[in-house]
Amino acid sequence: MELTALPRDRAGWGRLCRLISTGRLRTTKGGCHLNVADLIAGAGGMALLLHPPDLPSGGGDLRGWARQARRLARQLGHDMHLLMAPRYDGRDPARFDRLADLARRLGLSAIASAEPVMHHGRRRRLADVLSAIRLGCRVDELGRGALANGERRLRAEAEMRRLFEGHETAVERAGALADALRFSLDELRHEYPSEAADGETATVRLKRLAHAGLRWRYPDGAPARVRAMLAHELALIARLKFEPYFLTVNDIVAFARSRGILCQGRGSAANSVVCYCLGVTSVSPEIAAMVFERFVSEARGEPPISTSISSTNGARR
Repeated sequence: MELTALPRDRAGWGRLCRLISTGRLRTTKGGCHLNVADLIAGAGGMALLLHPPDLPSGGGDLRGWARQARRLARQLGHDMHLLMAPRYDGRDPARFDRLADLARRLGLSAIASAEPVMHHGRRRRLADVLSAIRLGCRVDELGRGALANGERRLRAEAEMRRLFEGHETAVERAGALADALRFSLDELRHEYPSEAADGETATVRLKRLAHAGLRWRYPDGAPARVRAMLAHELALIARLKFEPYFLTVNDIVAFARSRGILCQGRGSAANSVVCYCLGVTSVSPEIAAMVFERFVSEARGEPPISTSISSTNGARR
């Protein structure tokens, strides 16, 4: 069965990502295996458009497909629709009638789509290039993988009503569904794991590890300048809620060293007293001229510049 999943909100997008991960973990790289039970359990917050099978005018044995479709329809109800799309072969009116009848028998509403893959027909050549990349072949070897024409493009409402004459309600449902989809990719932000452990928040854990590292680095007592730099960095990290980033890097370094793997943080992280105290870097930033804000800045409004960790496998300490 082929379906198009449209997340209604941020939570729906998260469920879609988990569904894709579930399917990919079940099979070899590049594949994805999902079953009907997965969709029933994990499709909340999504609108599902069910692509119909080929419907020859003489009919055919669709019992297996219909059984699965009815099962989905019973469970997902108004969140599922049957997709109607033109093929521009002169037989679309009869095909739409059969699809509308199939939707009624399944208890689904039919929804119209031009199935666009480009915004304008002039982009047909580019669409074929992308298809060739996806299929791993040359453009002149695409065969049926190439677009037959330039019709699969975005359409105005008037065009859609003309294409779906007699089934204008399917066009109206498409417009209503589009209005109901509130999710935007602009809502996505990088979200680190909380890195809380043993009842400690990430803030408390990072502060404890940093001060323990300070005592390790300066057994005779840290200079006042270094203590001030550490307090400044911890305060800035707390304001920006970047503690999980530093704790993740700390865990990576701790894991490497627990396996006897030499590793060394470098780059902008070398400007950080916190990284020095955590053992991520080995050169005290008190002797450097660059400031911590080159690594973590409120002005950038984004996560820290990445920390590079070089390692040498097989080396022992």
